[in-house]
Amino acid sequence: MKPSGLFGAIVQGNAKQRDEIIKIRDGIRIANYELLLHSDFSVIDWDIVVIDEAHRAKSFTAQTSKKVRQLTAKARYVWGLSGTPAPNGLCDWHGVLSAVSPGLLPVKTKTAFEARYCVKREIQPNVWKVA
Repeated sequence: MKPSGLFGAIVQGNAKQRDEIIKIRDGIRIANYELLLHSDFSVIDWDIVVIDEAHRAKSFTAQTSKKVRQLTAKARYVWGLSGTPAPNGLCDWHGVLSAVSPGLLPVKTKTAFEARYCVKREIQPNVWKVA
């Protein structure tokens, strides 16, 4: 199967067709997050991975975030695009930064990230807010 269009292919079709498209050695592949969960993109060491709406990877433990990190860990260059990189506050950056650069942060859990990088203040008894 050859890439559709001049520069690449949209990853689509049944599992076999998607696998064939992913394995093509030249051009661009375009896929949505749902296909990332149901196809094996890790068979290729990608030169460049562009993650649109990178804030979708904000939850470090979610399957989508894990798949994104598997993909980006093998890429030479990664660009994360988002109009709202931390929609719920500073602590969302743990998942986003880990998706864009899996080895960047010296901490591996959200709790450790919050303890090291997020300043919290108590606004009511047992209710904390990132300051």
